Amino acid sequence: MYTKVIAKKGRSYPKNPALGVIIPIFGFDEATGTYIHATREMYPDDQEIFIYAGYAQIDHDIQENELFEINDIRRVNDPSKSCQYSAAANDYQQLPFTMFIPIIDAKFDVNNKELQAVHFNSFFFIRSGNSIYGPLAADYDNNNKWRPINRGDDRFENVYENLFSHIEDNHDCVLQFKVDTFNEGIIGDYVLDLNMLLQSGKYTTIYAGTKEDTIAWARTKLPNALAASKAESDFLKKLSTFSLPNITLPSEKQKLEAFSRYVGEANDVINVALPNLFERYLESDAGRANLETYLAENASSFIQEYRKDEFTAADRELKSKREEIDALELQAASLKQNLEANNEKILEGVDEGDKAKLRHIIKNEDQRNRFLKLFDATGVYESVQVKVQQLEGKREILEDDVKRRQNEVNKLEAQEKAVKAAIVTVKDKFFKEEDFATRLVETKIYSDILNNIEPVSLHEKNSELQAEYKVLDVHHGNIEAIEFINEITNRLDSLGRTINPNDVVNYLVSLHQNFLTIFAGLPGVGKTSLVTKLSQALGAYAFDRFLAVPVQKGWTSNKDLIGYYNPITRRYQPAKTGMYQLLRLLHKDAENGQEYPAIVLLDEANLSPIEHYWAEFSSIADDENKRPLRISDEHCLKIGKGMRFLATINYDHTTEVLSERLISRAPIIKLSKSDIGLSDDLPAEFQFPIFDYAKLDYWLREQRESYKVDVKTRFESIIKKLEEDNPALGVPIIVSARKQRAVEKYCAAASPLMKMHSPLTALDYAVNQHILPLIAGRGDAYKKRLEALHEKLQSMPISSKHLTNIIQAGDQNFKYYKFFY
Repeated sequence: MYTKVIAKKGRSYPKNPALGVIIPIFGFDEATGTYIHATREMYPDDQEIFIYAGYAQIDHDIQENELFEINDIRRVNDPSKSCQYSAAANDYQQLPFTMFIPIIDAKFDVNNKELQAVHFNSFFFIRSGNSIYGPLAADYDNNNKWRPINRGDDRFENVYENLFSHIEDNHDCVLQFKVDTFNEGIIGDYVLDLNMLLQSGKYTTIYAGTKEDTIAWARTKLPNALAASKAESDFLKKLSTFSLPNITLPSEKQKLEAFSRYVGEANDVINVALPNLFERYLESDAGRANLETYLAENASSFIQEYRKDEFTAADRELKSKREEIDALELQAASLKQNLEANNEKILEGVDEGDKAKLRHIIKNEDQRNRFLKLFDATGVYESVQVKVQQLEGKREILEDDVKRRQNEVNKLEAQEKAVKAAIVTVKDKFFKEEDFATRLVETKIYSDILNNIEPVSLHEKNSELQAEYKVLDVHHGNIEAIEFINEITNRLDSLGRTINPNDVVNYLVSLHQNFLTIFAGLPGVGKTSLVTKLSQALGAYAFDRFLAVPVQKGWTSNKDLIGYYNPITRRYQPAKTGMYQLLRLLHKDAENGQEYPAIVLLDEANLSPIEHYWAEFSSIADDENKRPLRISDEHCLKIGKGMRFLATINYDHTTEVLSERLISRAPIIKLSKSDIGLSDDLPAEFQFPIFDYAKLDYWLREQRESYKVDVKTRFESIIKKLEEDNPALGVPIIVSARKQRAVEKYCAAASPLMKMHSPLTALDYAVNQHILPLIAGRGDAYKKRLEALHEKLQSMPISSKHLTNIIQAGDQNFKYYKFFY
């Protein structure tokens, strides 16, 4: 048995999270100064060590499969105990991340990064044959794939200069080490010390970048005109006109080979596959159906465009015909001049008296014809006459064509006038100012009747107001704030949600201090479920003071959320959400002098712009006394101090972007699956007593003395770095006075209630959900501002890790850095 071991987490005891067991992996032999692989013979009790105090702290700080060091292992020497080895959690410490790096046995293939799910939060190696490859990490989006380690990856600060002196010139590369060269540095399935491997220099570089990484690298090597091409297809098409520079580094030669392969594949897709695919699709039944549907839906615009083109074509053809007629007239005039010239030529040498007679004969058609039979020795008259007749015929044809085209233009102009007149008539009929409001109200009434929405009176005591209260089971226990936190934590645990106590404090303080709190995360992380369970734990759910509102696409005003007052019927038309009914219940609470928590869940809140349909509530969000809510020009409802909105949002292309005004008024708590513990077997519904709001206000109040000087100093340094007016750091991030006050209030209330692993724990939570959501900017200079901010977040692991992820995601997104990545 060894008194100091390297171990990983085992399991906790469900009834007492402070107790648990750990699994020893290596023991430290003090005599030789080496680590020995722990075996079942050394620790026969299922190879476990019992932790008799503080296991919850290990469970919170240590990730799954993460190794840590623990000292003072003792043998119990009591046969009645199920475990003969024990220790306390206060004797453990986390290892430098460069030591005891896991090794996975798998086939290594840079072209197929598929791997069984990786459960390591740090990096790892792959052992294939007589080599190990790494360092590697799980892919950002898919734990079934691996990726190479690059600059900016989390938890690399401690060995920055050493590690990146090897990897920096080999971006997106993996290092290959021969196992037999490092027998002493590999213990079982772990690399003892990464620094030892790197400092040896005995490795081979292998490029393992993705297609996107390869193209991004190529852009840095190509002329600016080509690298600036945004579309990938446009970028690849232009490559044929450029020559890559000379490449000398082995890793860059591998990148060039991969890049050339991608260019060939892209050309095949662009020039062959896509045209063939598109042609086959249009020949299929589905393709023809979609094309016909598109043409049918856009028929009016096609007709309009066709008529426009028809007018243009008619005018163009008419102009052409007229120009052709003008040319023919000029030709005819020229021929007549030639004819007259020939006539005079024929009469040369004739006496003047005879010339007058001959001219008279020429002008008279009958006499001219007889005369020509006698005197047309050259045939000039006959040829000229034929040409004149041909030109006259063409002229008649063209004049008829011009008349026909002119008639078509007249018809089209008449149709256009008729359509314009019809539009004017429709507008006059349906959009007169004195009629429009009435028609709109009538339409709304019929729509509400068809949707089973019944109007209610604001003047009469309807059945809803006469309904009896559900009898409230109010919590009357005389407990302190910490006991209240424990009570909520236990309630959530009984509802199937095992949540870290500090996270429970964060949820409750955020909910109490903000009229609107936003929970963000990808689908499936449990946002809606968490809000529902919080309302159950507070007692609001069981006593009709919880309302789940599924937000719909296309909401534009408070009419969609609450309803509207109909001035025609003089009755209030509630929305189908149930919000109006909840407001009436809270109004009755206020009239009776009662204050209880009431929670409204805006589920998928950003399917429509929140600041539009939530505008009525936004106007009172900063009013701590919650003045009455005006629902019409003459009527208000008291909502009391206990009402809160909890919004869940997704952040993909189907949702609306949150406005700066909204972000400045609400904390954004970003959830992942690891934040919420889900039980496999959820218990039945619990009906917990509801808490009086006055007690909640007392337990979660600000305690100004808890806002320590060192915490205030750190926060001021963060603000200073964000707002520093330095062009080298990009656009400043301005933190409003409202946000600064929100952070100070949060720390003053949360610090006394949290288990403080650091004096900055509460500030860590506050910065993560109040300050980081303000991040939105582009470029290398802006990245430098974020990196400078990262230095200010030392001893603040939550916000530090989140900021690291923001920077990494921005690097992959064309240097665009934002909170929602």
